[in-house]
Amino acid sequence: MDICRVEGCCKTVKAKGLCAMHHQRMRRHGDIHYSRPPKASCMRSGCEEPSVARGYCRKHYYFLVRTGQMQVGAMS
Repeated sequence: MDICRVEGCCKTVKAKGLCAMHHQRMRRHGDIHYSRPPKASCMRSGCEEPSVARGYCRKHYYFLVRTGQMQVGAMS
């Protein structure tokens, strides 16, 4: 079996000399070295957790869903 042509990758070839992961990256993004950009931080002042929905981290987003508002000082 052939090995993926990407340096440092030891997976078996799926198509065009690339493993399944690198082949998908090439098809979707046109670059075998593509990686997702880092997520932005939560919009809540003082919170550095990554945002998951509407700019808020998981904890603050669920608070917003439960209460319908994001009050200053309501939670940390």
